[in-house]
Amino acid sequence: MKENWKESTYDPLLQDANWIEKREEVLKRDDYKCRYCGDNTKLEVHHIFYMVDKLPWQYPDKLLITLCSECHSRWHKLYGIEYCSNTGKPLTLYVSGRPRKY
Repeated sequence: MKENWKESTYDPLLQDANWIEKREEVLKRDDYKCRYCGDNTKLEVHHIFYMVDKLPWQYPDKLLITLCSECHSRWHKLYGIEYCSNTGKPLTLYVSGRPRKY
């Protein structure tokens, strides 16, 4: 997986009306608070991992979480950017290009 995948193809999708609606649903579900620290400012909806065959709004709710920008940044520093390829085999997450099996 290329690190620039998200930058080149994913970020523009976050402007789509479908994502904006899904994002609002997740924020509301999480009571407009960061699920880690409880802050209610600079909120972002984090995809726990990226699925290369799904659009941002096609993820199940359980794979989306509200984080403040600080916790979101911290998450990516700790875990990198995770990509999922699901081909009927065990789930593989790619963290900074290195596969991990789950």
